Amino acid sequence: MNYMDHRCGVRHPLRLLARLHVPGRVPLLAQARDASLGGVFLEVRPSRLPMRALLHVELLPHGDAPPVRLAAMIVRKTTEGVALMFDDFAPRPLSRLLRVESYNRDLSGAHRWKPVPHHHYRKGGH
Repeated sequence: MNYMDHRCGVRHPLRLLARLHVPGRVPLLAQARDASLGGVFLEVRPSRLPMRALLHVELLPHGDAPPVRLAAMIVRKTTEGVALMFDDFAPRPLSRLLRVESYNRDLSGAHRWKPVPHHHYRKGGH
């Protein structure tokens, strides 16, 4: 069984900047691609990060929300990036961040109200 076989939780699309803090290294910027309550996938050059490295990841939300800092470990590397597993399952700040980002994505997506272009109105106010 590998990490993918026992992933906990539903993966949520997530497009946020992230900052990786690996002890003894300069912080790295990455792009969070998706997250669950148990971990996150980051788009970053994986060759720069060792497997099973213990680190802290800061997810940088849109707007004025403060960063979410979580302890994690690298559990998988691909050509596109790294998968991290959080030390704590379902940390409260992450749960809150996923709800807010999901809400913001819904508002910016197909469900958002869009004004009708002016040429669609018939003359006479109908």
